[in-house]
Amino acid sequence: MRAIAPWFVVMFIAYAIQSSLLYPFSYCGISADLIMILVITLSIMYDKYALLFGFTGGIFQDLASGSFLGIHAFSLIILCLIASYLSHFIYRDNPIIPLCIGVFGTIGNHVIINGLIYLIGYKILLLPAIQSTGISIIYNLIFAYILWYICHKFKYFIDSRLTRTTSK
Repeated sequence: MRAIAPWFVVMFIAYAIQSSLLYPFSYCGISADLIMILVITLSIMYDKYALLFGFTGGIFQDLASGSFLGIHAFSLIILCLIASYLSHFIYRDNPIIPLCIGVFGTIGNHVIINGLIYLIGYKILLLPAIQSTGISIIYNLIFAYILWYICHKFKYFIDSRLTRTTSK
């Protein structure tokens, strides 16, 4: 548990960057989803804490969006559980993983959220939903590799610090 505690600070920093610094670079209100990329990456690295990462990241986004409380949390929990399951079958240091997170994570997140909004009773216009998904994929692909690299370096740093303190 000590190994995942610093990740919640990283998640809060990613949330602050996503909601403040990336806003000027958004296109029609669409920007990169750093929280989604981060929690899926962490679910692949620490597969037994996937539910916790998905819930925490989703609650951050739900509190910031001001829309339906719990919709992002539900979506990210599902995506993190899928990523946790798939992490048993992949090589975790594969450079194709951020590409898959950027594309399939974004598509999955948009399908789940739009599906839930449709089930609540709101109309979903298909063409704007597809366009916003495409724009989100482009943004998320840019930041997926950056976050993947930062997470791997930070994970090795945390692991080395924990093994140094436990061996003394």
